[in-house]
Amino acid sequence: MSSVTFSFPQHRLGKIIRQPGGKSVADAVRDAAAGIETLRPPCLETIDEILTLVDQRMNEFLATADKIVPGRRLYAAVNSIIGLAGAVGLDEVDRAAFSLCDLLDQMARMGRWDVAAVAVHVQALHLLRSPAALGSDASVRAILTGLKQVRDKVLSPDAGRVADGAN
Repeated sequence: MSSVTFSFPQHRLGKIIRQPGGKSVADAVRDAAAGIETLRPPCLETIDEILTLVDQRMNEFLATADKIVPGRRLYAAVNSIIGLAGAVGLDEVDRAAFSLCDLLDQMARMGRWDVAAVAVHVQALHLLRSPAALGSDASVRAILTGLKQVRDKVLSPDAGRVADGAN
């Protein structure tokens, strides 16, 4: 018969906070935020590189009649933004990327592609990358609301009949 051993790791930060005269929780949070801020420039650079790749994948998507493979490649590029954008405070880019991935996934599942809806999402990713350039939070919210409306319209059951010319 085997025995069970429980192990409780000791975390350095926990020790420091519990020590008399050690670091306060507020100081630890402040130091962590400062550490994360040092990661911001390389993360933004990576996001910009990914957006360049997204543009390349979008061009491939537009250039071919069979959308499955280029759609998967576009999905993979966009998916790599999710989480990274949120980590550097670009929550709207994160949401737009998630929306586009959902749209691509659902369109592949349905076998029905709407190139304009995909293009609008890609353009939104670029706009939301620099939210200050949009002028207001209302503009940012309007873009996200518009993306939801586009996605909902394309994915509605009636969209297939309209796209096929039936009423």
